Amino acid sequence: MRVAEERRLAEERRLAEERRRAEEWRLAEQRRLAEEWRLAEERRRAEEWRLAEERRLTEERRLAEERRLIAERKAAEEKRVAEEKRIAEEKRIAEEKRLAEEKKQAEQKRQQEEARRAEEKMQAEIREAQENERRRQQQQQQQQQQEDQTDLPFRFGVGNGDDITEMLDKPDGWCPDRMVFSSQDPLLDSTRTSNVCANHRVRPGLWPRFDHQWLAFKVDVQDNFLNALGAICKRSELQHCQNTKCVHVAQRVSLAAPQCTWTAFREWAVVAISCQYTMSPTKSEIDNHDPPQVHIASAIGLMNTLLEKHYEDEDPIDGVLLGPGHRSTRLDISEITDVIYWMLTVQTQMDRNTVDYANWPQDYIPPRLLQPSIQRAESRAVELGLCLFRVHTLAFASSRKAAEIPAIVAGVNRRPELVHQDRGHERCTANRCNYMYRDNTGRTPFHNSPRRQSCGCALLSFSHSKLCAPIANGLPAVWSTRQIDTLVAADSEPYIAISHTWADGTGAHPEHPGSVNSCMFQFFGEIAAQLNCVGVWWDAISIPAKRNDAVLRAKAISKMHHNYQNASYTVVHDRYLRKFQWRDGDDACADDACLAVAFSPWFSRGWTSLELHISHNVVVLFGAADSRFDPSDSRSVVVKPLQDILSKHPALSPRAHRIAALLIEKVWRKRIENISEILAILHPRGTSWPSDVKLIQAHLAGCGDDEDLAMEEDETVFTRRVLGAVGAISRYALLHGFETLAPSGPFSWAPRSISDMPIASSDDFEGEVEGNLDIHTNGSVSGTWLWRYLKDSDTDTGALLLHKPQLLRDRMLTDKQMSYRLEQRLSTIPSYSVLETALQNWCHCALLYPDSGRSELRILVETLGVDDGDDGEKIIDCRYIAIVEELDAEIDFDECGYHKIRLGHPEAAEGGTDLRGLIQMNSDDESEVNADEKLGSEDEKSDDGSWDFQKEPGYGVEFDEFGPILPGMDRY
Repeated sequence: MRVAEERRLAEERRLAEERRRAEEWRLAEQRRLAEEWRLAEERRRAEEWRLAEERRLTEERRLAEERRLIAERKAAEEKRVAEEKRIAEEKRIAEEKRLAEEKKQAEQKRQQEEARRAEEKMQAEIREAQENERRRQQQQQQQQQQEDQTDLPFRFGVGNGDDITEMLDKPDGWCPDRMVFSSQDPLLDSTRTSNVCANHRVRPGLWPRFDHQWLAFKVDVQDNFLNALGAICKRSELQHCQNTKCVHVAQRVSLAAPQCTWTAFREWAVVAISCQYTMSPTKSEIDNHDPPQVHIASAIGLMNTLLEKHYEDEDPIDGVLLGPGHRSTRLDISEITDVIYWMLTVQTQMDRNTVDYANWPQDYIPPRLLQPSIQRAESRAVELGLCLFRVHTLAFASSRKAAEIPAIVAGVNRRPELVHQDRGHERCTANRCNYMYRDNTGRTPFHNSPRRQSCGCALLSFSHSKLCAPIANGLPAVWSTRQIDTLVAADSEPYIAISHTWADGTGAHPEHPGSVNSCMFQFFGEIAAQLNCVGVWWDAISIPAKRNDAVLRAKAISKMHHNYQNASYTVVHDRYLRKFQWRDGDDACADDACLAVAFSPWFSRGWTSLELHISHNVVVLFGAADSRFDPSDSRSVVVKPLQDILSKHPALSPRAHRIAALLIEKVWRKRIENISEILAILHPRGTSWPSDVKLIQAHLAGCGDDEDLAMEEDETVFTRRVLGAVGAISRYALLHGFETLAPSGPFSWAPRSISDMPIASSDDFEGEVEGNLDIHTNGSVSGTWLWRYLKDSDTDTGALLLHKPQLLRDRMLTDKQMSYRLEQRLSTIPSYSVLETALQNWCHCALLYPDSGRSELRILVETLGVDDGDDGEKIIDCRYIAIVEELDAEIDFDECGYHKIRLGHPEAAEGGTDLRGLIQMNSDDESEVNADEKLGSEDEKSDDGSWDFQKEPGYGVEFDEFGPILPGMDRY
C-alpha cells in the first residue's frame, strides 16, 4: 500500500512537472510568437516607411528635374531672344554707321568741292589784289619820284608820321597815357578792306625795326602789367582782317593758339599770327625788309620786353586788369603768358630776328601764379589715367618745364586713345613710372589676334646655326618674308627693322629661343611688302640667345644699331599706338599722333631711343579708323612716316604737339655733340637691366662697336670711353656733386657714371645747349668760364654749402638700380670734410659760375697754375673739388673775370697755389668775352642799374636806308 501510494505520489509529481513544463513551454511559445509578430510588424512598418520615403524622394527628384528643365528652357529662350536682339542691334548700328559714313563721305566731298571752289576764288582774288597792288605801287613810285623830299622818309613809302620820327620830338620825361580796359574791350581796330590783308598795307605809324627802348614810348612802364600789355596791342593798331586767305588761316591758327580767358587778347594774337603767316616768307629780315611783317614782330617783341622789365626790376606781375570806373578784373596770368610764349616761338620759326630774345628763365613768371593751373592739370591727368611721370618728362624737356603741363593735358583731353590703359599708371608719380624699370624678359608671346580671342597659330622656328655667318661678318641677320627660315642678303636687298618693346610680348620667346608666333611674323611680312621690302630684321629671331652663344650674342648687340641704320625702314610697333586710330582728313590727327608717340611705352624705353636715333626712314603703325580692329589683317593698321606727324609750323599746331615734336626730333635727327644730349635722351627712359644704360650711352656716343667694351662690366670704363668719344660737354653737366673718377688728374672732374650728370635742356629759341666745354684725349676739359677767387668771407658758416645732387633728392630708384649702384660704387656724395679742407686754404681756391643767371650752384676748384695755350692764350689749370651752393647768389661782376680754365690736365701741378699775383680781375678781361654771356649791356642801364629809356631827343641820331636810328638801337 505504501508502495502504491509512493507510485501515485510519484505519478502526480510527474504529471505536475509535465503540466508545469507544458505551461512553461506554452508561455515561452506565446512569448516567441509575440516577439516574432512584433518583429514582423516592425519589419513591415519599416518596409512601408522605406517605400514611402523612396516614393517621396522620387517625387521630389522628379519635380526638381521638371523645374530644372523648365528653367533651362526659359534661359535658352531668353538667350535666344537676347541674341536676336543683339544681332538686330548690331545690324541697326552697322546700318547707321554705313549711312553715317556715306553721309560723311558725301559731306566731305561737298566740303572739298566747296573748298576747291573757294580756293580757286581766293586765288583769283589774290591775283587780282596783287595786280591792283602792283599798279598802286607803280603809281606811288611815280609820285614819289616827282615829289621834293624835304624830310627823311622811310623806305616803302612810310613817311614823316612814322612813330620813330615822332619819338625824336618827345620832351625829356614824357611817357604815354595809361589805358584802361575791361576784359571784353576789343584790342583790334575795325576795317572795311577784304580783298587784301588789312595788316599788310604799308601805312604811317609802322614800327619797321625793333628796339626794346620803344617800350617807354608805347606804354607807361609803371602801369599795371595787363594794362600795359593791352596798350601795346591797341597802339600797334592791328586791324580785324577779312581777307579770305587770312580768315582761312586764322581758323587753323585759332585751333593751335593756347586757350585764354582774356578773349580779346587771344583774338589779337590769332589775327597777328594769321596775317603774318600769310605774308610772303623771307629767309631772313636781313635779305628782305618788310615793314608790316616787322611791325607785328616788333609788337610781340615789346610784350617780351615788358615781361623782361618786370623780371629784371623784380617787379612782380599779377592778373589784375584795371577797367573803366576803377573796376578791375582778375585773369589767369598763366594763360596770357602762354599766348605770349606761343607768339615768340612763331617769330623764331619765321626767322623774325627783329625780336631780341634769348631764352625764357624758369622764374620769368612768379611760380605762385602758375601753380594753380599746374595743379589742376596734374589732377586732371590722374583722373584721365595718364602716367604722371611721362607727363612731367614731356614738360621738362622744354624750357618752361612744369608750366607746359596744362598744355600737354589739354592736348590729351581731345583723344581718349591717348590715355594709358595699363593698370598701375594711376600710382605713378612725377618722379617715377611703375613700368619704367620693369624686367620685360620672359613675357608671354603676343598673338596678332583680337582681344580675348585665341589665335591658335603655331610657333615659327628660325635656325640658330644660320645666324653665325652674317653676324661674324658684321652683317644683319635678315629673314626672308617670302621663304621661311631663309636669310636674305641685307647688303643688297631692302629690309625693315622692327623697333618694339618686349613688354608687348614681341621679344624673345622665354621657352623656345629663336621662335616667334607665326601670326606676328606674317603680319610683319605684310607690312614689309607694303613698303616694298623682302626681309625683316627682328631682334627676337635675329640675335642669338645668350644660352646658345654668349660671345656671338655680344657681337650682334655691339653691331645692332647698324641694323637700323642700314634698314630701308624702321617700323615702330607698339600696342598702345595701334589702339590710336588715324583719321584721314582730320587736320588735328597728326598733332594727336605726335603726342601719342611721345606718350607711348615705345618712346619710354632706352633701347628704342637708340634705334630711333640711328634710323633714317621711320614709320609708325597706327590703328585704322575706317575699319573694325582686326590685328590679324595688316590693313587694320595705318603705316605713317614719322616725318609726316612732326613737320608742322608752330602757328598751326598746338603747344603740346610742338613740345612732343621737338622732343622726338632731339632723339631722332639731332647729331650728338655733347654729353648733355645723351643724358637728355636717356634720363626719362627705362631699361630692364641697369647695366644696359652704359651700352646705349656707348652706342649713342659712337664707340659701341667695340666688342670688348660690350663685354666690359665696369661702369667707369664706359664713362671714360664715352666722354672721350663725344669730346664736348656743357658746363651744367659738371654740376653733378658726386665723387669723381679720380681725386686729381685725368677725368677728375667726372662722376663714376655719366648718368649721374645733370641735364642741360635746350628750348624753342636757343635750339642748342650753349656753353660747351672741350674734352681732350688726355682726360682734361677746358673752356671759358665766368669765375672769381674765393674770399675770406666765403669761409663764414653757411656762406658755402655742399650741394646735394638732384638724382638722390628727386628720383626714386628700384632695388635693382640701388644694388647695381652699390656694386659699381656710383652716386656717392663726397664727405663734408672735402669742403672744410678746401676752405682752410681758401686763397688757393676759386668759384666757377656755370652761367651768369641767378643759379646758386658753383664749382669749387683749386687753382694749380697758369699755362700758355697753343694760340698764346693763358690757361688756368684747376682741380675739381666739389659743387657748392652760395648763400648770396647775386653775382658781383666787379670781382669776376672771364678766362679759359682747364680741369684734370695730367701734367698740372699737384698742389694749390695763389694766382692773385698772376691773374687779376679787371675790365680788360671782359673784352675777350662774348657780350651775349653778360647780363645786359652797360649802355642800356643808368647809374642805379635800372633801364634808362629816356634819351636826349635828337642827340646823336644817325640814319641809314631804313630811316633814323635811335641811340642804342640794334642794327641788323
